[in-house]
Amino acid sequence: MKRQVFVLCLLIALITPSLWLMFKNPLYPSQDGLYHIARISEFDASITNWQIPPRLAPNIENQIGYPLFIANYQLPYYLAEVFTLPTQNSAFAFKAVMSVTFILSAVFAFLLFKNVGSNLASLTGAIFYTYLPYRFANLYDRGSFGESVALMFVPLVLLGLYQVKKNSKHSFILLSVSIFGLITSHTVIFILFAPFFLLYFLLIIKPDTSILKKTIVAVLFAIALSAFQLIPAVFEKRYLTFDQTLLSLYLGHFTNIFQILRIPHPAVNLGTPFQIGASATLVIVLSTIIRSKKNKFEVNFMLAAAIVGLLLSLPISKLLWQNLPVIKYILYPWRFISLTVLASSFLAVFLVDNIRYKKTAAFTLIALTIFVSRHYFLKPIQLVTNPPTANLTTQNENDTIWSNNNTFTQKPLVSSNPNSNIYITRQKPFNVSANIINAQESTITIRKMYFPGWILKVNGQKTAITIENGLITTKLQPGSWHIETYFTESLLRIFSDLLTLFGFIILLALLLKPKLAAKI
Repeated sequence: MKRQVFVLCLLIALITPSLWLMFKNPLYPSQDGLYHIARISEFDASITNWQIPPRLAPNIENQIGYPLFIANYQLPYYLAEVFTLPTQNSAFAFKAVMSVTFILSAVFAFLLFKNVGSNLASLTGAIFYTYLPYRFANLYDRGSFGESVALMFVPLVLLGLYQVKKNSKHSFILLSVSIFGLITSHTVIFILFAPFFLLYFLLIIKPDTSILKKTIVAVLFAIALSAFQLIPAVFEKRYLTFDQTLLSLYLGHFTNIFQILRIPHPAVNLGTPFQIGASATLVIVLSTIIRSKKNKFEVNFMLAAAIVGLLLSLPISKLLWQNLPVIKYILYPWRFISLTVLASSFLAVFLVDNIRYKKTAAFTLIALTIFVSRHYFLKPIQLVTNPPTANLTTQNENDTIWSNNNTFTQKPLVSSNPNSNIYITRQKPFNVSANIINAQESTITIRKMYFPGWILKVNGQKTAITIENGLITTKLQPGSWHIETYFTESLLRIFSDLLTLFGFIILLALLLKPKLAAKI
């Protein structure tokens, strides 16, 4: 145990230099960093306005009530809230979550690899998992908040499966929470790794009937915990332009074999982090040569996974992308590099344990991996921070299906056609009321972007909402009126929230009553 603690401390010491940019700069340059920092601010503003869980962004587009968090992941922003509340510094919160989860991804990878290898081999695998170039593509080049956090949960899910097999204390809770964490950190990454998890579970862990039943219950429980985000994202996404704007993105984001394997070739950027790295290439090649009967099947499985990850990121897989609907939700083919990263990390573990000179092999692989990735955290190629758009999306994917260019034009919070006397009595991000006196029939427009959940009351009575240019409108006959509109959870979201709430109540009961958890 003491030796394992020492190795973990050594691992953290080796990982810390990779966070140099986090410590050096107030904000390092990235493609999406400012987007996420602004979203953290919007998420915090939603919570302080008592919209929990957040669905609408309260401030962007002049407080139009943009549905930013309906189909978006939420857990990374909740983690950021832990740092935002005491500091009121969204940039610090962003860097803190990215740093902590990056270190924890290494720790969880080490604990996972301990199930298949020695301390030294597991240390090597954990260094691989954190130092391979694609991890820095997420951490620095892209500043991909959700994906970077999600990759912390990937080894934790596999660790949970091993703990269930061993019938360890709290194994059910560990597996459920890790799957919940992966789903709510980045649902797309969960979809990407789900086939790998299933095959690993069936072919490598080889569960008996009791373990299989326990695992199925844990997965269903994790889905229940994730319901507050998952169900609206699936069933209310149809009210957004998400599918219309994003599902063809894959066409422009394939890698090429020279880039991904870092092979010199004209017009290929060898400095990009969207590659597997020289050390991963070396390990994959050596794993096809150096074999051991002890884990031959596991090595072959990981080699297959690594190759599948590579192929799905290359244009050769375009036919599959065109004809398999679910894969289009991955959006970017190069995301499959993360599968190759995980598989090659496993291969590094097996390779070290299968080589006679283990210490020399481990030291060489660790040193090589850190050395060839050094410029990704010391001198990254992303030199400019991309400014965020007004709605904090890159493709306007969270615009509602009722919106158009007129939706976002400047206009009063409450307006009338023809003109009426309007007196605003309440002006909150998710609650607006006004007194209106009109001499003739008028169309009243409230500058709030309609999404299911908005309620309109006229003189205290619920009134049907008319959607015009994506905004909330209603007609009023001549007279004196009091109108109020406010946003609440739809019936679907109420069901989802209650499912999550009941799930966490059960989770708390299992934590307080370990004997109850042991019976599952």
